[in-house]
Amino acid sequence: MGLDIHVNATVHDVGMCLNGLNCPLQAIEAWRILAGLTPEQKICTQPGSYVGLHYVRQEYAKLKRWDYDFRHRRGGKPDPRAFVSHLIHHSDCDGYYLPKRFDLPGWLGGISVGSSYKLLEELMELLSVKDKWEQGFQRGWDALFLPAVASVVCSEVIVFG
Repeated sequence: MGLDIHVNATVHDVGMCLNGLNCPLQAIEAWRILAGLTPEQKICTQPGSYVGLHYVRQEYAKLKRWDYDFRHRRGGKPDPRAFVSHLIHHSDCDGYYLPKRFDLPGWLGGISVGSSYKLLEELMELLSVKDKWEQGFQRGWDALFLPAVASVVCSEVIVFG
């Protein structure tokens, strides 16, 4: 059983709203992913595995030059700078990304909460080094990017579950 990432929006809903994005590159990447889906399909993605999610997180930390390894999440001491990241400082399997702008991710009553806008910004930072991505990285990135775009353009919550 793997991680499912859901947004209560269809491919059609997202496509209709993409012109609301401020960054043409975001729209290009979203259309690339949407092209392989049917219009009535709900936005539900899988990064391949939890390891796929951690790989994207680890690459972001490397880009930021933070000392981070996903194994730190099991008792080690991660770089404290990683706690400002909405991509990294979020539950692996439960939690939400809200279509609101706020600086720091957090936890409310044991529930992980991040900003879809900040998640999208962090994923776009990774896109800046796309030519250095290893094979297989694209799938994990796509699985996070499409829900982030859908959340921002359709004002819907991302649910990790």
